[in-house]
Amino acid sequence: MSDVTVPGGNGLPPSISFDNTGVAALATTAIGQISSAINAGATIVASSGNAALPVLPAGQEGIVAASGSGIYQLTGGYIGIVIGDNVPATVVGGSADGTQIVSGGPLVATTGTGASTVIGGTGNNLLGTLPSGGGNNRFTAGSGDDTIVAASGNNVITAGTGANLVGISSGNNIVYSQGTDTIVAGSGNDTMGVESGNDVVFGGSGNMVFVNGSGNSTVVGGTGSATIFGGTGGGLFAGGLAGNNVLIAGESDTTVFGGGGGSTLFAAGAGPDVLVAGTGNQTLSGGGSTGNNTFFAAGAHAVIGGGSGNDVIFGGSADSTVAGGAGNNIFAFATDQDSASTQVVIQDFVVGKDHVSLQGYSVTNALASAQIAGGNLTLTLQDGSKLTFVGVPSLSGSSFV
Repeated sequence: MSDVTVPGGNGLPPSISFDNTGVAALATTAIGQISSAINAGATIVASSGNAALPVLPAGQEGIVAASGSGIYQLTGGYIGIVIGDNVPATVVGGSADGTQIVSGGPLVATTGTGASTVIGGTGNNLLGTLPSGGGNNRFTAGSGDDTIVAASGNNVITAGTGANLVGISSGNNIVYSQGTDTIVAGSGNDTMGVESGNDVVFGGSGNMVFVNGSGNSTVVGGTGSATIFGGTGGGLFAGGLAGNNVLIAGESDTTVFGGGGGSTLFAAGAGPDVLVAGTGNQTLSGGGSTGNNTFFAAGAHAVIGGGSGNDVIFGGSADSTVAGGAGNNIFAFATDQDSASTQVVIQDFVVGKDHVSLQGYSVTNALASAQIAGGNLTLTLQDGSKLTFVGVPSLSGSSFV
């Protein structure tokens, strides 16, 4: 536990204990703001929350020293409230910018139209903004299982080390995740950073940036666009339906789905990773990876480049250009994934090192269809799919697995 000293007396608790050093540091800053206001003439009003706060004279600022589990409404000049340990209070913010709400927890707090700092300590806190017209706030909580709802304003949220729920509606928000959190993004441009938890994130209609930590997270991009960095962990990442996603796998095992068109997917680390193209034009790259990865062109017009590992690359139902990279690679084609319009160009096939896997097709028929043009070999499969091997004059049955 970290104790934060509260100067001022007159009903203020002498200190507040926090179970998270980061929260304690932010609380120290907030208490410093409150102390400065008191030194500048703000009056301290002691209250148990059982009655409305007294009306302050015009121009007078007030700090509430809360001692009971009542409801405290910070209006008419009240710019801060300090709530001691184990006092389950409810606070409604006001219109003053720079309002400081500091609680040892558990806390229920709704900010007002002004910009507020809200710090909830021990216990399960419920923190949020007005449905609309709210200020730009900072929310911080401790080790409990907290719920934070940012319905309006541009907010900075640190959810704490518990299993938290963070809901975002509008505005451009920043979320720091320290626990195992569920985060639902909204219509703004939201940024989320994870330390070590296994988070579940649902994107909204805005543009989302997600930075994973060392955990295994699940991120679904929503109807907007997503930029996802897999960190030292891994998980399952899916780009947004609006496309133009940039999706980078983590250092651990990661599965990545491309989402809308114009997206770029990267394998990373020692993997193994699975990269699945979405719709439209997609680029799948294993260039920064040393793992044995699997790539699926699916229904996209895909450009696929493997890494230094032994990769498996599946053709899809549209035109694709693929290169296996430095490893011993398998180029796979299946009747349930290809179509008559499939034309795949394999740029770096090495006879004796790389292989072709035909699933549902006849190898004999494929070899019988061989055509040479410009030093490139083209095979036509039974359904009309065409495979062109750049710089390969011939293939035999030994190149198929």
